[in-house]
Amino acid sequence: MDDVHGLVAEAEESLKGRLHPAQVLVSNESLVQSSRTQNKTLLLINEKLDGVQLSLKKLEYDINARVDAVQASVDDWGKRLTELEKKQQLQDVALEGHERFTRDVNGFKAETNTALGEVKDNIKVLDAALKSMPKTIKVGM
Repeated sequence: MDDVHGLVAEAEESLKGRLHPAQVLVSNESLVQSSRTQNKTLLLINEKLDGVQLSLKKLEYDINARVDAVQASVDDWGKRLTELEKKQQLQDVALEGHERFTRDVNGFKAETNTALGEVKDNIKVLDAALKSMPKTIKVGM
């Protein structure tokens, strides 16, 4: 009870001149009622804070679940990218092989055309030689 009187005295001292120029009188009942109101308000605030804390925990759980889902998706896309890179490397090797084969075929075509040109030239020489030969050959006995 002395504590209450001490608080009242301190409150009166600090409020002198602010509320009324005269001395402020506060009854014990008024202080008790004020304390009860403040306690109820603090309990209500505490309940609200508990609700907010629960909501934040739910939100944190939801965010973590979504982050995990995004991470799983990123991992999946990473695997797909690796597979595509491997396929690209295989296609590059196949393309190099195809280009090499095309060069070989083109080289063979060139060699064949050169050989055919030589054969045609030789045929022309033979044809000219055959035409210059006499049509009949006299055989002497």
